[in-house]
Amino acid sequence: MIRSELNKKILTFIQEYHDENHWAPTVREIGAAIGVKSTSMVQGYLLDLQDLGKIVYKGVRKIRVVE
Repeated sequence: MIRSELNKKILTFIQEYHDENHWAPTVREIGAAIGVKSTSMVQGYLLDLQDLGKIVYKGVRKIRVVE
């Protein structure tokens, strides 16, 4: 799976998780959803998405998708 596909999958998961639970998922929950066990790798994806302006990421359960 290429990086952009994972980015889309992460964004979709975060939004759906938030819609269902009213709070953001953990890094581990995101990893489980995309099939990545490494939390540092997931954090890297989150930082990339933040750099792209797609999310605001401020740590544990402080992730917000930018509309």
